[in-house]
Parts: sequence; C-alpha cells; structure tokens
Amino acid sequence: ANSGSDSVMARWTWDDPAIDYRWDASVRIFAESAGAENTMPALPERVNALSRAAVGYDISATRTGRDQLSIGWWNVYSTGGWGPDSVAQTVSVVLDDHAGPPDGTWTHVERVTLSGQTFDVYHQTDRIATHLEFRAVTPALGERGIDILAFSSYMKTKGWMTGEEGLAFVQLRHRAWEGAGEVVVREWQVDVRR
Repeated sequence: ANSGSDSVMARWTWDDPAIDYRWDASVRIFAESAGAENTMPALPERVNALSRAAVGYDISATRTGRDQLSIGWWNVYSTGGWGPDSVAQTVSVVLDDHAGPPDGTWTHVERVTLSGQTFDVYHQTDRIATHLEFRAVTPALGERGIDILAFSSYMKTKGWMTGEEGLAFVQLRHRAWEGAGEVVVREWQVDVRR
C-alpha cells in the first residue's frame, strides 16, 4: 500500500566488497493471500480465472558493484497447494540489473514490450520448471507498475503456459553479490482479483 509520497515502506543497505560469487545476499518482500483482511483471493489461483494481477511500486536505488532488483512470481501445476515439486514456471521481471546477463544455460528469445516497458526475454527449462527472465532494457525504477496478466498472455502465445496453472505468490527481490548501496521502497502494492 502507498503510505504517502514522503513515506518509506522499506529500506535496506549493504556494504560488502566481495560476497562469494556462488551465493548472494537476498532481500525479499512477499505478497501472499493472508486471511480475511486481505482482498486477494486465496493463492494459488488459476491464472485464467483472474481478472487482474498487477504490481504497483515506487522503488529507488543507489549502489555500486553487482546486484539485481526484480519482481517475480511462481505459477504452479495445482491450485490445491504448492511446493518445490509443483512449480510450473518461475518468472522474474528484472527492473534494474548490475550483474550482467544470465549465464550460458539461458536462451535469449527476443525483445518485447509489455506493461509499457521493453524487455529482453530469456528462457530456460530444467528438470523442475520453465524459468523466464524479462530483463528491462532500461532501468524500470521509480513509480511504475507491472501487469502480471500481460506477461502471462505473452507466455501463453509462446506455449510456455496454458493459464490453468495457479499463481502462487508475488515477490520483490533484491540480490547483491558485491558492492555497496541502498534500496528504498516507497510503495509495494499487489492487486490480484478474480
């Protein structure tokens, strides 16, 4: 929820000149269905049953080194519950990246425009799931929004999902491998409706 233009919902800093490259320091802010006071349907919910799934945010960052800010979500095979064995797709919308492109196990598919932003699309399938990374060509920080259903429609046209999968959760994720900086979240709002 937006708590005002001068308000801060979350802020974190880091200062590590050389985090081990095999690991990253990670901060995650989740949005999941949490009971009666929450207006979201119980998750997971079938993507095809949703009339809206969107994220509104206002994020700023100053930093040096290697790090990445993204919004991500998982789609699962069953809406009856989920765990690591039920993951159909992991989706990451990289808002700002200072870590470089994905490693050689990922395939660059094409450049697309979704939610008013241009992204390079990367795809990887392993024994667990299909992984998709939409990397913003120019930083997508500030006050903006992501329409999850627009990304889902694109994924359906590529045959990567049917829409019968369940949206399990949505997260804001920051990963840092080295360097120093600060991330400030002024707004983080997830709107999921049937």
